[in-house]
Amino acid sequence: MHIRRLIVIAILTLWSSTVALSQEEPRAVDEKLLKNPTSIKLELVRRVLEQNEDPNNLTKPFKAKDKIYFRLQMINTSTLPIEISLTNPYFQNRPELTKEGQKVSYGKEIAELVKLADQQVDFPHVTFIRLEPGEATVVGQLTLSDWYASLEPGNYELINRFRFVVDGEWTEAPPISFEVKP
Repeated sequence: MHIRRLIVIAILTLWSSTVALSQEEPRAVDEKLLKNPTSIKLELVRRVLEQNEDPNNLTKPFKAKDKIYFRLQMINTSTLPIEISLTNPYFQNRPELTKEGQKVSYGKEIAELVKLADQQVDFPHVTFIRLEPGEATVVGQLTLSDWYASLEPGNYELINRFRFVVDGEWTEAPPISFEVKP
């Protein structure tokens, strides 16, 4: 009877340590994947349609007074779930906007925020999001007025680079084109 009890205790101890190790593994795997994030596809997508809204509205030009934003969507192309953290948008994002081929500069105060965010290592506000394999997940939005002065009429192209961790490589979203009318 005493031996049976010892065997059960040994099995339970072994099982609990195995569970603890398996819970730590994904975080270590995630950190490695996020340093060089080849398993996460980044996209900029237009806003969601309102109820009963004409789908053609998503392809119409913006008006100069509109609040122009794009949703930031990620697709986990690996076979395992990946947990990402969202912190300071001026640390993690690097939008690049061009108007008719000419680069549009960030606002003065934004350039300073980007510089300060690059020097900061710890961020007080962190949100964790789990990216499931093969699923598209909207993780936020890129509001152009947060980065640029009001946009004049013309044809624009926007890309965004995103990094997950300090000293990590950038993931780049394919360009999205749009027009602004008066």
